Amino acid sequence: MYIKSTKDYRKIVNGTRGIVFICIAFVSACSSSTPEIVSNLNKTAIPVIQSPTSSAKIKQEVLSSIYLKNTSVINRLTVYLKAEYLQGTDRKDIFDVHSVAHQVYDSLTKLEQIKLVNDQYFQDGNYEGLVKLSTILRSFEREMSSQ
Repeated sequence: MYIKSTKDYRKIVNGTRGIVFICIAFVSACSSSTPEIVSNLNKTAIPVIQSPTSSAKIKQEVLSSIYLKNTSVINRLTVYLKAEYLQGTDRKDIFDVHSVAHQVYDSLTKLEQIKLVNDQYFQDGNYEGLVKLSTILRSFEREMSSQ
């Protein structure tokens, strides 16, 4: 097809815009939105807090209590995400960056990273780090309970 005049050019451009608009509308209508808890988990920055070298020793029972609460919330969130959003998903959905399944797997990866940081803070006796993780995890626990 040859473009002989600006009129021909405008017809092509206007036709192309229409096709692009229809494609965008179709993709938008077919895609499901990412659940809020998943989106928020994926946006969360894991706090890196170095344990102070010269601080009063925190009782092991206090550290254990916070650590175990954090671990429990991480485990409940993991089970919740798997049960709520991954039942009946296809393997291809996991690799489709626009699918909910892919976003949930990103969240599960984030939870695994938080678990590792929680373990490290407990090993180091890092009270401040454990408390900060606890604060973050409680917000997700509340969000999970409200859904």
